[in-house]
Amino acid sequence: MEKLGLIEAQSYKQTEKVKELQHINCDDDIMRRRINLQKAQHTIFIWLKTNDTNFQDTSTQLQDIVSTAYTFEDSDECVDFITTVTDNKVCLILAASLERHTIPCIHEISQLHSIFIFGNSITCDDEWKKAWSKVKGIFTEVTVLCHELQQLTRQHHQSDIPISFVTPGEKSNKLDPTFMYTQIMKDMMLTIEYNEEHLSEYCNYCCDTVADNLQTVNRIRQFERDYNEKSPIWCYSYYRFLYSMLNRSLRILDGDIIRRMGFFITALHRAIEQLHKEQYLDNPFPQSFTVYRGQALSKATFDQLTKAKHGLISFNNFLSTSTDYDVAHLLGESNATNPDDVGIVFVMQIDPTQTTTPFTSISEISNFSEENEILFSMHSIFRIHEIQPIDHTHQLYKVHLSLTTDHDQDLHNLTQYIKHESYTDQQSCYALPQLLIDIGQQNAAEPLCQYLLRGTDGKDNSFYSTNKVSFLLGCIKRAQGNYSEALAFHQNLLTNVAQQLPPNHPDLAGSYSNIAVVHGHIGNYSQALEYHEKALAIRTQSLPPNHPHLAGYYTNIGALHHEVGNYSQALEYQEKALSIQTQSLPRNHPHLGASYNNIGEAHREMGNYSHALEHHEKALSIRTESLPPNHPDFAGSYANIGVVHREMGNYSHALEYHEKALSIRTESLPPNHPDLARSYANISGVHHATGNYSQALEYQEKALSILTQSLPRNHPSLAASYTNIGEVHREMGNYSQALEHHEKALSIRTESLPPNHPDLARSYTNIGVVHGHMGNYSHALEYHEKALAILTQQLPPNRPDLAGYYSNIAVVHGHMGNYSHALEYHEKALAILTQQLPPNRPDLAGSYSNIAVVHGHMGNYSQALEYHEKALSIQTESLPPNHTDLAASYTNIGVVHHEMGNYSQALEYHEKALSIRTESLPPNHPDLARSYTNIGVVHHEMGNYSQALEHHEKALWINTKSVPPNHPSLAASYVCIGLVLERNGDVSRARYHYRKAHEILAALLPLVDERIIGIWEKLGYVYTKKGKHGQVLAFCPATSVSTEKWRCHARCSE
Repeated sequence: MEKLGLIEAQSYKQTEKVKELQHINCDDDIMRRRINLQKAQHTIFIWLKTNDTNFQDTSTQLQDIVSTAYTFEDSDECVDFITTVTDNKVCLILAASLERHTIPCIHEISQLHSIFIFGNSITCDDEWKKAWSKVKGIFTEVTVLCHELQQLTRQHHQSDIPISFVTPGEKSNKLDPTFMYTQIMKDMMLTIEYNEEHLSEYCNYCCDTVADNLQTVNRIRQFERDYNEKSPIWCYSYYRFLYSMLNRSLRILDGDIIRRMGFFITALHRAIEQLHKEQYLDNPFPQSFTVYRGQALSKATFDQLTKAKHGLISFNNFLSTSTDYDVAHLLGESNATNPDDVGIVFVMQIDPTQTTTPFTSISEISNFSEENEILFSMHSIFRIHEIQPIDHTHQLYKVHLSLTTDHDQDLHNLTQYIKHESYTDQQSCYALPQLLIDIGQQNAAEPLCQYLLRGTDGKDNSFYSTNKVSFLLGCIKRAQGNYSEALAFHQNLLTNVAQQLPPNHPDLAGSYSNIAVVHGHIGNYSQALEYHEKALAIRTQSLPPNHPHLAGYYTNIGALHHEVGNYSQALEYQEKALSIQTQSLPRNHPHLGASYNNIGEAHREMGNYSHALEHHEKALSIRTESLPPNHPDFAGSYANIGVVHREMGNYSHALEYHEKALSIRTESLPPNHPDLARSYANISGVHHATGNYSQALEYQEKALSILTQSLPRNHPSLAASYTNIGEVHREMGNYSQALEHHEKALSIRTESLPPNHPDLARSYTNIGVVHGHMGNYSHALEYHEKALAILTQQLPPNRPDLAGYYSNIAVVHGHMGNYSHALEYHEKALAILTQQLPPNRPDLAGSYSNIAVVHGHMGNYSQALEYHEKALSIQTESLPPNHTDLAASYTNIGVVHHEMGNYSQALEYHEKALSIRTESLPPNHPDLARSYTNIGVVHHEMGNYSQALEHHEKALWINTKSVPPNHPSLAASYVCIGLVLERNGDVSRARYHYRKAHEILAALLPLVDERIIGIWEKLGYVYTKKGKHGQVLAFCPATSVSTEKWRCHARCSE
């Protein structure tokens, strides 16, 4: 599951010196620049050339047009690179000699926007070109090519702006929350006093990003030298790198670039504001007028526009318009040629008295004076009126807008509340990193905090200043998973604050709370609870009972109870928090979304899936209204909904939601971010559940690859990734590889976690389970008892998770024939679950099934049947009718009827199980093979040998498709087929199947395992029938171990 959305009370801390950055190697340099470039510019230029292409002269001229062009000589590498681009348009410059071979292969790649063919000799004709809509031209002269690229770049810059639509109706004035956050950010930046260091930092960043392009580097340095001599408006219109980077960062809400450009955003806004005052506000009778803007909209965005007719459109960037219709029409028309886009000409009616956003004529200042430009500052809002096609192709439209002061009242209330709650008592230099943390951009906030901590502003090194920045760094380190540094920051802060403040001061509560949260992350649950309760005690004395800060403390205590498995207490605290928040916060506040999320997770753990889904969907609805679209909490909501659907057996829905989460993270995060690994792991979990083990393994290995690049080698998340891979290998029957990965996980956890951390217990359990599959029961028991010893020290005796550990020990005792011990441990597990969980929780069904299986082994079939039917009753009440757990219960009941000789009833239940699995699982899922095996075994007992053989062969076919060639399930299929063939007198084919089973199991199991000995006996029997007595001895070593009836081995209980 995704992590709970904790709400910490803010406090302050003392810090150690910030560590120096480590040296970055050359490959890291290239990757960092590539990521930064893709964030900074809308269009990625790629040159695919041949070895003999004279690229040098062309490259020099191209550098004057584009910041950087990636060059490739291998078409496969080029295509691989294009497919990794997520939120940019790709423009490909293609060597003429490659066009006929390359274009058919790449034309439909969605990231590819335009293709320009360039070379000394052209081999294709115009008719051929018309077949490929993305081919924009065929060029033999570099100057003509560069002119076309320059036009394309301008079109893309013009279109790469953040636009939000508001559909008319019940909520006709509901603006995108990005509007709110960029507005808060702008307001903060307007209060900061910037200096030359901010300019220098930004220019150094830009030069590093385009280090391979000397001409662009020189232009950036020219901007740096001339900045104080030129108007910000002139700079904005002249420097392509400047306006393209600014507009793009505002569109994707890239906090890192926005904060770097804060000095320029402030200067540009103030310049527009001053001119607006001179041109309009000082004029007692300002006249209305019309401006125009031409650009492209994607077809999906255009569809949003048409649905929003009579609603609102907001522009969150600096908006360029013109009083000249022809200029706008030309830009709109030039964008109408792309099949994926629609050309737009906005016709905007401007009443200077009806605006809260300043705008100004910049004709006398702009580098493009002939365009008669009117430049709006950020956050202009227009009403949408008529939308009319201009041409018969319906690729070019005229859209009439009017400037308005209308706004979203809910969003306005939320904006004012968030400003008051989080930022009004802070100087803006501290408020900006706090805002970046709040919108999930900790990495952007960190360098700003380090800058403030160094005191380079030279103005404020006070008690407040040091502690506030240190607090922010502690929050950043915790979000990054660096818990040791986070704990050090918060503990040092507590020491510092405790020396200056009385013992019940509210700031101490904040420190206690933050320390508690970190202790919870590293598994120190008793210390975490102690600190949380200290914090709550202070705050209940100083705050009224419905104060929103109290809700934060209840949330944190609830999250801790959730972590240790006290789900009913977790739910109680989360509902207290929600009750306070609904009274004291705006209805769309993000903290309400976090509380609904946490309540949803508690219900999910308790098996109340409909309640869980309801609360997660409420959380998602609030987040849609209150957070920017690329905020990590969106991905978290989608992922949590996906997990609930997976546990309900709705695998297609689960996959859909996890892929939505992955899409958000792919667009908004760098390619090696750990949250991407989390999405890959979640998708893997769905494939795992549906038996697609190869795909599950592929996604888990993607997750591991990301984590090994982005985290320290002993980070606990790496251990979780090794664990997941180990589990997939276990399901595939690759027990040695499973053991290897689980031991890697254990090694990391031993090194990085306290010796009694619950994750160590999980590793011991996983290793124990693999040993159990391999028949090493004494080893399995040893590891399971180690796991239980850790958890009984750490957790309360009635925590539901303990039930699973008791059950694991019980299963091993069952394999060893210690049925009384097995029953004792299963009953301990059941006692815990009946105390802690509601009576319809699916975990209880599992516990009843486990007890039933032991009674079956002991021959107590009536009791076995009673417990299996209890399990089925719970599942029927709490799960969808096609859930695979129901199939497992039908299977188990069928097995008991089989043992009791009720073959017709056994067949009925096994066919019910098969029906569910056929409906809900892919056709080669291993559970289908188990159902076919069980039906085949019953037919065998009933003497229906042809039907038995048919079902066993179906099971074998599925197993050969879905599990590795050495998996025990294949051995079971070979044995079952051998039994039927032997019964039919086909001894030679029976011997072949027994030998295949022997080859598989001999590689996996100890020689004294009863399954191996049973096959030796069967092979001895068939060889004796063939008169090959010498070969009998080769397969039957001297032993006194006897085997059960073969039907007991062949059946597949769940």
